[in-house]
Amino acid sequence: VLDDRTRVICVVGNTLAAGEQHQSRRHMRSALRSGATPKELLEVIFQTTGLFGHTHLTPAAVDDLVRIADEEGRLDELVAPDRIEEVRRIVAARAASRGGIAEIDLKTLEGKE
Repeated sequence: VLDDRTRVICVVGNTLAAGEQHQSRRHMRSALRSGATPKELLEVIFQTTGLFGHTHLTPAAVDDLVRIADEEGRLDELVAPDRIEEVRRIVAARAASRGGIAEIDLKTLEGKE
């Protein structure tokens, strides 16, 4: 009954509600490729982590979304173009402080491919 876009958006919320951060990453990427917008996924993150008491997942889930949107070439849908580099640095630093969770390739961010 649901179109793929809506179904995968729901799955993102379900994985976050279950505390499955690894699975949520996979489904965020799938949702973007099915036509969801990064802003819709950001709303799902806020709604789900707040309603289901997983607010501790919110920062990492947002960082995951930023990283995935960036990899998909859609970060400008979440962040003003003049702030993208700053956001990349912030997300990389936060990921590093979590011991590599939602790890970002820092070489790519520094231009050392």
